[in-house]
Amino acid sequence: MGNLCLLPDTRFLELCTFQVCRRPDQIKSRDRGVGSFYVTERKGNIASKYRITKKVLGRGSYGVVRECTTQRGPHVGRYAVKTVSRDRAALKHMRREAEVLLRLGHHPNVLTVVDVFEDAYHVHLVMPVYGGGALFDRILARGAAWPESDARGVLRHVLAAVAHCHACGVVHRDLKPENFLYGLAGSAAPAHLKLIDFGLARSFEIKKGGEVHRTASDDKNFMKTRVGTLFYMCPEIFDRRYNEKCDTWSAGVILYVLLCGFFPFCGRDDADTTEQIRSRQVPFPLPEWGPGPAG
Repeated sequence: MGNLCLLPDTRFLELCTFQVCRRPDQIKSRDRGVGSFYVTERKGNIASKYRITKKVLGRGSYGVVRECTTQRGPHVGRYAVKTVSRDRAALKHMRREAEVLLRLGHHPNVLTVVDVFEDAYHVHLVMPVYGGGALFDRILARGAAWPESDARGVLRHVLAAVAHCHACGVVHRDLKPENFLYGLAGSAAPAHLKLIDFGLARSFEIKKGGEVHRTASDDKNFMKTRVGTLFYMCPEIFDRRYNEKCDTWSAGVILYVLLCGFFPFCGRDDADTTEQIRSRQVPFPLPEWGPGPAG
């Protein structure tokens, strides 16, 4: 298999960096001016409706996710709340994520926002609890390539989530198995997959009729910031000239991993991996890609 990486890959996990939100007393004095304006226009005290527990459900790019509960109103039950401190480093990312999630509305394969609260120090996004674990964990648990029928079912719902995002003028920019959760504990049904973590997402313009008009010389139609997880990045990202189709490439990498259990591009280090993505043909080595059962 040469230098192709088998899962699990520790470098894969190291690329995911997390920032735990700070308590109000930990916000530096130069950041306190941030509290003079609000990013979501949804001011309020989350404690008036929800009780946040100490149970940590996960950590995202710019915040920590905890369990919260409520006994009142239309949303009685158990939820997850993502809390991000309003310091300058995290503020623009939270603004973007809140705007994107509100823009996406409801789709069966996309994270749903139940409530948004913002006070002088934090922004809180209240979401359903998806208790089925990540697609990434299912891949590791199997420890082998998935049957084509199973992989096809997963891809169908991955692409349904992507299609909905793009139809709403949103590009995710960090599609990977860690960012797809199964909605129900114990369920392997791909229909229960939910795309999460829109911290790196951004919006793009959609013309009337749902089409995106571009010209090769019009730079404003392309994104330039290099973001995402290396193994899932498309070649155009390294030229800092890409569009929403970067999500389609990432979905293809997810399918590749499902079908054979390793990444299509994985070099000796990040520089080598980058060079492979930019210049190498997608490999289909034997025996993983030889004739076999379809499912």
